[in-house]
Amino acid sequence: MRKFFLIITFVFLNFQNIKPIKEENVKWASAITGLSVGAITWFFTHDNSKNWKSFFWGSAIGCLAAYLAYKIALDNTPIGKFNNASDIVNNTHLKYIVVNEFETEQLFLGYIISNYYSNWPLVDARQDLDSIKLNLISAKFLLDSACKETIEYNKDLWICRESVFLKKQIDEFLEKITLRLGSIVSCMLYKEQYKRYKKYQKKVKKLTSTVAKEISSHVQKECEQSRKEALINDIVNKTNGNIGINITI
Repeated sequence: MRKFFLIITFVFLNFQNIKPIKEENVKWASAITGLSVGAITWFFTHDNSKNWKSFFWGSAIGCLAAYLAYKIALDNTPIGKFNNASDIVNNTHLKYIVVNEFETEQLFLGYIISNYYSNWPLVDARQDLDSIKLNLISAKFLLDSACKETIEYNKDLWICRESVFLKKQIDEFLEKITLRLGSIVSCMLYKEQYKRYKKYQKKVKKLTSTVAKEISSHVQKECEQSRKEALINDIVNKTNGNIGINITI
């Protein structure tokens, strides 16, 4: 069973590395993957007395593999990459901290303090902006890759035209995020909150380490106790056996 899961993992890891992939080949690639994984499943679960179970597991795992392969392959097509990038941009439009126009820096910081319910709202806001920034950079990479493949296949050239518009939005978002990150990190209150946040992290790390050690120690004691009980039972059984022999003699 372990070998079976290792083979499936190997198949999908290698399947994800097949880039680029043409859209018309997606169904074929996913079907071949499904059949291959299904056959492997049948091979590892095959039992002459349980042929129906082997067939069931092979079919079920094969269908699941085909579906997952289809999703992975579709994401690696130019249209799939464009759609994923477009989703990231659309989701960014919903982020109030990015899209809203604040008249002053104080209003921006006030919004964060009022809407982030934690002991360090400015730290949380910075982490959110950093995450959004990374997603936008990823979207830009997807668009570049989609355009390159579109030109290579000479198909769906509209992607290149639409990508120009999306990239412009991404650049505007990135510029706005950079300014807002600067406003946060230059604030004295942020520096105070960051110090408290780091202290809290150290406490959590220390507490987690202590709990892990206690659990490990408890498990070790339980194992030692089990070994002792097993040893005592073994000695008792041997002693009873010897007594039985002596009585027989």
